[in-house]
Amino acid sequence: MATDIQAQKRLGFLPRGRTLFFVIVALILILVGGFFWLLFQPSNDSGPAGGVGIGQAAPNFTLSDAKGQQVSLSSFRGHPVIINFWASYCAPCQTETPLLKTFYDEHQAQGLVILGVNEGEPLSILSKYAQDYNVTYPVLSDRTLQFNSASSYNPVQLPRTYFIDKQGVVRAVSNGALGPQQLQADYQTISG
Repeated sequence: MATDIQAQKRLGFLPRGRTLFFVIVALILILVGGFFWLLFQPSNDSGPAGGVGIGQAAPNFTLSDAKGQQVSLSSFRGHPVIINFWASYCAPCQTETPLLKTFYDEHQAQGLVILGVNEGEPLSILSKYAQDYNVTYPVLSDRTLQFNSASSYNPVQLPRTYFIDKQGVVRAVSNGALGPQQLQADYQTISG
């Protein structure tokens, strides 16, 4: 028994020390988990925190879709456009994607265009994500993160969604996951 206690002292594992060690590890895990939880929480903020603002012209861009085809925003002038910035690791994005897919399927005949812009992931991930979620709207790749500046769309929080009218003007911006009512209300600002 005495040798067991001496061995524990040498290794630093006395019962009190062990308890303190586990408490510290648990606190660290809680802090790290809390940080990631906060990082991916949807925001109720309805406007840009930098980036293109409501009432401004939407900057044109050309990106590759999941099949390698070039897609330009300007080719959709005359149509209401929703640009949704997302990433496969973003939990709110995963929640929002089925809603966007259904909304697109219901409104595509009226000319609605949805462009899903992935932030920085390989084309293979885009293709798999689009297939897993049965996405029917174009999914585009922003591998170079070209939009991450205050003078562009600046999707610092994902998902971030821009609603662009037929004249190419931003009419609404949503930070965080969209709900059905907000999606419908913001769509009304660009569909008329």
